[in-house]
Amino acid sequence: MKSFNIYIILLLSEFTIQAQEITIFGQRSSWHADALCNVAFACDYRLHISGGQTNIGYAYHPNGSLWLVTTTNAPGLIQYLRIYDVNIDLCQYVLLYDIELPPGWKVIGAANIDHLGRLYVRLHQRDLITNEIIPTLSRIANPANPTFEAVLYTDINHKFWEVHFTPDRIYLIDNDKPFIRVYSTDFDLLDTLIMDKHIWGLTSFSLGCDSIITYTTHMGYSTEIFRMIGPDTMMYISSFDLDNNVLTPICNYWMGDNVANTNLTSPLEFLSSDPECDLLIDLDRDNSTGVYPYDYLDSTDYCTTLEAPICDPDVYIHASAPLDSIVLIISGIQEPGDEQLILSGLPTGITFIQKNDSTYILISSDPADSIYQKALLAIRYLHSGSQRTPGPRRIILQGFNAIKDGVLITANLHISRLPFAGDDATLLICTDTLIQDLSSITDGQPGGYWSPLLSGGGNAFDSQVDQASTYQYVIIDPVCGNDTAVVSINRDASAPVDLLGDDQVLCAGDTMEVTISQNALNILWDDGSTDTSRELSLAGTYWVVLETSGGCTYADSLLITEGQIWNPSIQTKDPICNLSNGQITIDPIEFQQHQSILINGALINSPNLGSLTEGIYDITAVSIDGCVTNTSVSLTNQPILSIAVDTQTIVIQDLWEAVEYIEQNNVLVADILFDPAAYIRWTGSEIEIFGDQDTPYEITFVDENGCTDVHVLNVLVEKAQGIYLPNIFSPSSIAGNDVWTPSISEHYALEVLRIYDRWGNMVYQSTTDATWDGSKDGKECQTGVFVYQLILKHMATGERKVMMGDITLIR
Repeated sequence: MKSFNIYIILLLSEFTIQAQEITIFGQRSSWHADALCNVAFACDYRLHISGGQTNIGYAYHPNGSLWLVTTTNAPGLIQYLRIYDVNIDLCQYVLLYDIELPPGWKVIGAANIDHLGRLYVRLHQRDLITNEIIPTLSRIANPANPTFEAVLYTDINHKFWEVHFTPDRIYLIDNDKPFIRVYSTDFDLLDTLIMDKHIWGLTSFSLGCDSIITYTTHMGYSTEIFRMIGPDTMMYISSFDLDNNVLTPICNYWMGDNVANTNLTSPLEFLSSDPECDLLIDLDRDNSTGVYPYDYLDSTDYCTTLEAPICDPDVYIHASAPLDSIVLIISGIQEPGDEQLILSGLPTGITFIQKNDSTYILISSDPADSIYQKALLAIRYLHSGSQRTPGPRRIILQGFNAIKDGVLITANLHISRLPFAGDDATLLICTDTLIQDLSSITDGQPGGYWSPLLSGGGNAFDSQVDQASTYQYVIIDPVCGNDTAVVSINRDASAPVDLLGDDQVLCAGDTMEVTISQNALNILWDDGSTDTSRELSLAGTYWVVLETSGGCTYADSLLITEGQIWNPSIQTKDPICNLSNGQITIDPIEFQQHQSILINGALINSPNLGSLTEGIYDITAVSIDGCVTNTSVSLTNQPILSIAVDTQTIVIQDLWEAVEYIEQNNVLVADILFDPAAYIRWTGSEIEIFGDQDTPYEITFVDENGCTDVHVLNVLVEKAQGIYLPNIFSPSSIAGNDVWTPSISEHYALEVLRIYDRWGNMVYQSTTDATWDGSKDGKECQTGVFVYQLILKHMATGERKVMMGDITLIR
């Protein structure tokens, strides 16, 4: 469907429609019309929504928002159903839900929303096994957690624009036949209306739940003619008596160049599907508390002052016949006598009668809906007790009149408790006392915690483990605060808490000493010894008997088992490329079966430890029994690729010149990459450059491990006579690069050559020889960077050329 929006206020001869908008959508853009159907452009929805989407329709939700429903239409791709929140006044479209459809599914049309907020769409489902297309009318109850429920399976040729609801009927409007198919609310086909005009869409004005009027947009000619010639530019709005299939024109509007195919919606259209319209009590009209359709949820946590409303300020009542009464019941009273309903300010003419502990009747001498509405706003739930059971409370309401008994609706309240930890207490205990429910001592509320925590983490007290002198029992309510009770512990110090402790694991070669720390008159070990301490080195079972000064005898045993040793399987990988990419790997199966691995004292959580540099790594393996073994492994950096090469060279125009490089660290070059790659090449032993134009080259040397060494070579082209000044040489070179020798054109004469070290000291000077052997006063200079100054004079022109640069000397 194409779409535009029009607001219309209609004046009819028989009655006046109150100010209430109709939204007409179609033809891509939004429009506004006044009471005389004067149409003015409003906005273009395509400017607000990304391309590749098809408009399925607009519909108002019971929460008051206007939804635009679209679907993606890219062939062969997963399709999406998208729901936008629309602000027509501001021309704003905000994406609320983006629902991915199952593979092969497509949304074809028919967007509308019923009184329960359920969205209806026409789908083509596809059986992935048979590839069969299954046309359905389906609905989604909750777009945030979407489940498609097929309510009607249709024929593949049954094409319809939209679904429209009345309290006891459902209408599907064909878009290629002059039919409106009439179904029951259970989607049983009841009738087929034959139309002499082409119908586009239906909506309902709900002036009150008993005053529902249906409107339609249609053409001035039949569906058959529309199928032959397409839509006209004239659109009609008529009231529609669905029971008698009668159209009554109201107005029409000329769309000009905007060929019209339009549908309708209105803000209260969903009420036409509400079966309770003749006796409707809605405690939260805009569903702001999230329990639509009629219920109310108060999310407040009530504490010391507990007086709660039972409805939202926008409570709504409509009854086709005057209300006789409203019955209110407090469901599930926990504290009889303390829980009740009260009227906070009695509205005029209202009688509020309490029948028993939980049941109340609301009666008004004036049966107007507005009077009952004021009364519900004045009713409060009251809990007057000092102690109360926390949790939900439900107030169930039901209206009654001469027509019917209304549906049951519920006000949901959340009651918080007043925290009570109980009374302080003092206990005299022996060292082997066990109390399963310590909080019973204080007689406080359940669900608290102890500070410090008891050893079992719950409510059980074990005097052999729980050693504090006082314990605090704390009850916390996140809203209503907390309360604390203190339990003081007095112990019989003559009785031992524990003699030998827990069973132990002993690793091979280790010993352990067991000491009896309690005062005793007599001690007897299983080997007959009577000392307070005993050193153990073998696995086995040991026992001791102790007699206290108070005459109590205690016995204890100790089981020592031989601990398991773990010598882990270790693999290493040395770092390369001068990076921290070394690796130590422990067998993953062993790693999972034992306790821990420490490398250089740090605990590792994975059997693979990477990003390692060169060095020695001490590996400590702790078995599942806690036995320790130590191993050391060494990671060694692989030699890195290091290349010595000139940073600048001068080549003669239109000639190839060779540039040498030196492979250091005994690492050979496997490949050389050039950027740019024109006029430069690698012969396998040297680099050759063609004299085209001055160019800086980034040269990347690559070894067999993929490690790189990157240099920049500035190439200068001598267009007439060449001057080449190398910037690197090695006196120990066997390739002929043992003396720094510039190449100077015969057109230039040497005036002076000077060499300086990095501190500015001159180490060499000559006016006759433009070479340097890397020495100063006959002594070899060490590896380093030196600076040259070369002054030349052109033989023909007398022009002086002063040249300076760096020389790298490598020994």
